[in-house]
Amino acid sequence: MRLAGERAAARLSDAGRISDATPAIVLEQFGSFEELDEVPSERVLELDTSGGPEEQVAELARAIDAH
Repeated sequence: MRLAGERAAARLSDAGRISDATPAIVLEQFGSFEELDEVPSERVLELDTSGGPEEQVAELARAIDAH
C-alpha cells in the first residue's frame, strides 16, 4: 500500500499524467478491497509491481510456463 501511495503522490507533479488516482483515492481503494475468494488461491497470481514492466512480464511468463 505504501508503494502505491508513493507512486500516486509522485504522479501529482507530472503534467502529462493520465492517472486520476490521488493518494487519497489509493488509500480508499486499499481500504475497500475485498479478497477474491471465488477463484481458488492456486489459480491466482500475485504479481510484484515494485519492479519495472520487464520484470513483471518475466514473472508472468514464468508463471504461465509453470502451468
